[in-house]
Amino acid sequence: MRAATKFGALSFLTLLGVAAACATADDDVALPEPDSEVRIAEPEAGSDAPADGDALDAGPDAVVDAGPCAASGLCRVPVPFDTRVTVMSISGSGPTDVWAVGSNRTLLHYDGNAWETGELEPDAGRTYTLRSVWAGSASDVWVADGIYVRHSTGWNGSNTTEWAAWMGAAGDSNGIPTAISGVDGRVFIGRQVALTGALPIVTASGWGDTGPSNRETLGANVFSGSAPNGVWSIVTTRPDEAWGTKLGSKRVGRIFLQAPDEGVPDAGATWVIEEHDSRSSKYLFGVWGNEEVAWLVGEGGTLRRMKRENVASRVFEIVPSPVTATLRSIYGIATDDVWAVGDDATVVHWDGAAWTRIATPLDAAADKPMLASVWGSGPKDVWIGGNGIMLHFQGATP
Repeated sequence: MRAATKFGALSFLTLLGVAAACATADDDVALPEPDSEVRIAEPEAGSDAPADGDALDAGPDAVVDAGPCAASGLCRVPVPFDTRVTVMSISGSGPTDVWAVGSNRTLLHYDGNAWETGELEPDAGRTYTLRSVWAGSASDVWVADGIYVRHSTGWNGSNTTEWAAWMGAAGDSNGIPTAISGVDGRVFIGRQVALTGALPIVTASGWGDTGPSNRETLGANVFSGSAPNGVWSIVTTRPDEAWGTKLGSKRVGRIFLQAPDEGVPDAGATWVIEEHDSRSSKYLFGVWGNEEVAWLVGEGGTLRRMKRENVASRVFEIVPSPVTATLRSIYGIATDDVWAVGDDATVVHWDGAAWTRIATPLDAAADKPMLASVWGSGPKDVWIGGNGIMLHFQGATP
């Protein structure tokens, strides 16, 4: 397997080199000069947050000195990647079809028995991070790969799985995909955009002969403006709604399809993006939701909730957190079965009443790794990935 990229202590998550002019955003971060690397999630001025890439510095001593399982039922699973690779995103169509992507352009697939490495189309030896994977079904898999969104109709072996590609950056506001999510045929692609005022969201109704089908580009002040701007995380809660967090900020937006006014029956429905108050003074990194609720996680153990009945208020509820470590990813099996993970091998679980910290086989490690991704197919099948590590939960819900 390729040698893993080593991230320096002051480096940031690298996606891809693109041409971009320098500009200053409300987050007080400048884009690099043309043909240099695009680096994202630098802290806002005055923030105590570390650069997101700092947490990716697994380094040469990243092997974790811990047992295979914890009393909670979380177990370490052998995965065929360099221990310096960070698993950034996990998704699947079920317990025998799970995908994971991460740094050093790592692609993995689990068939219910073992993880295998996969290969995307070679790209001149680049080793940037694959930021997101989303599987709508076993035959509908999307990956954010640099300037490309790639699509597969299903796993067919390490070197023989076929991938189609769409380069949204070509004539499409220089968008670099950072997050992909969908439900019931509706897909949202969150992007980093290098141009002032560019539209950072693409929505589509599936994959066609020329890439995402019936695609539309969307954007508003929530996600766009002066560079850097764009979407850091996104979740599709239903075909007419998604939630996203803005790159390097505390901002969150709701994207929804607004029906035409009753008095104008011939007017078509249009996509609307409105900002909601996260009530957070700290960075937001992850978002998850369903038809009943939306959750946010972020720096310092931040947890925020929006119930469906409170959407009109546009104000998130502050929920007590059992941890102070930064939380980077969140995923729910159900409204009362939600998992969040983050720095220092932190795992927390929501049972519908309260968040509880969950024991992991990494708790006794001298160097606790950052956990960056979580996904599950059911209450007894939850996957967690991070710095050189993959955990699996198959027990009763904690």
